[in-house]
Amino acid sequence: MYLLLPYDGTGEVMAASMMDQYASIKKQNPETILFFRMGDFYEMFHEDAEIGSEVLGLTLTSRDKNTDHPTAMAGFPWHALEPNLKTMLATGRKVTVVDQEATLRPGQKILERTVTRVYTPGTLHETDLIGEDRQATLMSLSFKAGIIGLARIDLSCGIVELDELGGDERWSLLVDEVLAQQPTELLVPKAQAELDEIRGIVDLVPGMTLSAHRLPGGPRAVDATLTEWLDSADGMELDESGIGRLALALALDYIKSAHQGALPVISNIETRQDTARMRLDQTTLRNLEVIQTQFGEVKGSLFDTIDCTKTWMGRRRLKSWLLQPLAETEAIEARQDAVAWLMDGPKALSKVRDELSGMRDMERLATRLAYRQTSPTDLIAISTSIERCPSIAVAFEEGDDEVASLIDRTLDSAPLCRPLAEMIRTNLVEAPTNSVHDGPIINDGIDDELDRLRSVLDEGDHWLDAYQDQEKKRTGIASLKVKSSRAIGHYIEVTRTNLDKVPENYRRKQTLSNVERFITTELEEWQVERAGASQRAVDLEQDLLRRFIEECSTHAEALNQLARDLADLDAFASIAHHARRARWVRPTFDASTDLDLRSSRHPVIEMVDEFVPNDIILKGSKHHLTIITGPNMGGKSTYLRQAALCVILAQAGSPVPARSAHIGIVDRIFTRIGAHDELSRGRSTFMVEMLDVAHILKRATEHSLVLLDEIGRGTSTFDGMAIAWAVIEQLTTHVKARTLFTTHFHELTALETEHKGVHNMHVSVDDGGGEPTFLHTVVNGPADQSYGVHVAALAGLPQDVVDRANDLLMHLEEQARTSGGRPSPAKRKKGQRSLWSIPSHSAHPRLSSGARKAIERLKEIDPDRCAPRDALDALFELQALLAEDRATASVQTSQDEGVA
Repeated sequence: MYLLLPYDGTGEVMAASMMDQYASIKKQNPETILFFRMGDFYEMFHEDAEIGSEVLGLTLTSRDKNTDHPTAMAGFPWHALEPNLKTMLATGRKVTVVDQEATLRPGQKILERTVTRVYTPGTLHETDLIGEDRQATLMSLSFKAGIIGLARIDLSCGIVELDELGGDERWSLLVDEVLAQQPTELLVPKAQAELDEIRGIVDLVPGMTLSAHRLPGGPRAVDATLTEWLDSADGMELDESGIGRLALALALDYIKSAHQGALPVISNIETRQDTARMRLDQTTLRNLEVIQTQFGEVKGSLFDTIDCTKTWMGRRRLKSWLLQPLAETEAIEARQDAVAWLMDGPKALSKVRDELSGMRDMERLATRLAYRQTSPTDLIAISTSIERCPSIAVAFEEGDDEVASLIDRTLDSAPLCRPLAEMIRTNLVEAPTNSVHDGPIINDGIDDELDRLRSVLDEGDHWLDAYQDQEKKRTGIASLKVKSSRAIGHYIEVTRTNLDKVPENYRRKQTLSNVERFITTELEEWQVERAGASQRAVDLEQDLLRRFIEECSTHAEALNQLARDLADLDAFASIAHHARRARWVRPTFDASTDLDLRSSRHPVIEMVDEFVPNDIILKGSKHHLTIITGPNMGGKSTYLRQAALCVILAQAGSPVPARSAHIGIVDRIFTRIGAHDELSRGRSTFMVEMLDVAHILKRATEHSLVLLDEIGRGTSTFDGMAIAWAVIEQLTTHVKARTLFTTHFHELTALETEHKGVHNMHVSVDDGGGEPTFLHTVVNGPADQSYGVHVAALAGLPQDVVDRANDLLMHLEEQARTSGGRPSPAKRKKGQRSLWSIPSHSAHPRLSSGARKAIERLKEIDPDRCAPRDALDALFELQALLAEDRATASVQTSQDEGVA
């Protein structure tokens, strides 16, 4: 046990008192892991020790080993606090850090211990604990009169988003919000912590921590909490209406308690409205691979494709735009103007990106400054970033057109931070260390006393050299030297042969084999003065740095505004850079329910492979639902995805991959693409599909975009067809959302004639030469077949299976046409090939030589000009050509049997 405490012979009493402290603090923080400071170590006890041993890889030991109930314990050195904190928090647990006071309180025998901070996954603002590329977000909820209030807080950037979810669908909307935002911690009032709906939501997000908190005092406490915080936020306004403010008050009080009374630093608050943002649920985000692929990888996603940002803050901003596209024309066009200005000025774009390159994460630096937890190197990074802004302004001035208003905002905020940059350059050395013990931080000329002390220290070596020369002359000992060692400090060293010349004022300090070491009162006084000057200089510089950081923190709000503007600028520049190289175009918007994408392309696939453009056109009530038929692997699912991705990009403010684009604002995008099950929740693939469809039919509006791929495939043919049929009718007669519906049920194409607004299209196939070629072009009209057997052959099914499938397919199709009850066709003899056989990957050419010749001969025959005798001759000729195949097959079979 590492108990480094004062000991007065009452060890048992002292240990008990120490454990009493531990027990008292643990009782106040029961749902956290206690890191309990004991001397040079942080210790954990009981169950905390067992968890710490497993999670942190620590050795599990115990105290009171000789008793019947030893206490489990585990610990680590105090300087390893940060990495162990990070590891423990990553598991979703909370940690209470308990530190010991530096001195004993009067009448106490052991050091008092107090809680320094409660660390929770959603209340972090330290980048070292979060990670540069991650966010720690707290989502707080409040409940009142059928409405759910929501506050989402990112303390690392000082950003708050408020929202309200109402109506019968409020819980479903909350699920969508939680799944889309993926908060690290969900905070709810204690009264609602055990609701089944809350528990269900927590189960959906692996790693999310659920916390319950009570805001004491009722409604008055809400007002008091918000007032206290708003008074410290430089007049930031908050609408008093709505219950989002209740969620915010709950979160602020929770954060304040975790930070031991310190108010959270919030620099920006945004109230979201249903009409201002497009809502994207998690199913849509997953199916469309907006932020990550369905395999959980960023590479290959839409975000990864267009991400050309230069800073972490710009990267986060671009991601948030894709997760929350705009739904108001004016706001979209403002972003478009900024992107267009940069696209039209390639020199300015290049200059802006060069200046942004290498910038530190200004949003998080501003937050650290507001918390007074910044370092000298952070301050230099802040100054460097501010000093780059004038170069960005010059780039804007070189443009031919007036700068877009959103870009102009960056120019307006930069001058407000120039005094801060000047202060930093004036007060700090060019390359400071982060500790006054490792080198100078404060510039010369800032403080007279610091300059004097530094002069004393700098002149110390000169004084020693002069003192050594003086003593050599006074004693006549030419070999006399003044030295120093870490153990005994400074001394005068004299060889044994010169000991008779040592003056009386030399006092012996150390005796070695060949030399004697002495000290004098003069040297001793100089050494004390120098050591005192060094410590005074360190203490003074530390105090000056603390006061300077305090002064700089008054500029934190202006710096945060500049950081937000630079993040926007980086995101604009990223979009403009990618759009220029990919030749994307600016879309137009209105309030209609149209979607008109001409020669559109998939934004991800076109960057890695050649892509066939397609028109995607939905025209309000005249044509709002398209049924798309055609073969597997023909590109139907890709067609659906590119429509949705183009809309997301457009409403995020980006150009789109198309020749032209016109979009009626989309309020929501719903998708059901691909098949997956949720067996852990007792849901089959078909059940998940039906749940998704039910979700869509209940919530889609005429301003939504619905993408449905192969609905009904998870059950029997007639069941599936009936469900798909009914879904189409519901979408076209009641919901009236813009819909793309792919299917292999060709019978559904008849709905075009029965319902206004339904239109048939299909993926075209070239059947020339008897071997279908997928053209990946979507054209008007229904498809006549699905080519499923062909795709099965391409997948490598055995040739006999492919041949049999072809025979059965023709039989079933004929049976469907005649409604007869004929039995299935007989199986062909071993080695016999179907005329319509399709090879697998490893097979020889699709058709045999005789079959190819027969088909070519058939193409040459004109039935309208063929006399009966000529037709009979042609039939014999075709039989002769096919006989070549049978003869060849017979010879091959004999050879195979002989080998066997």
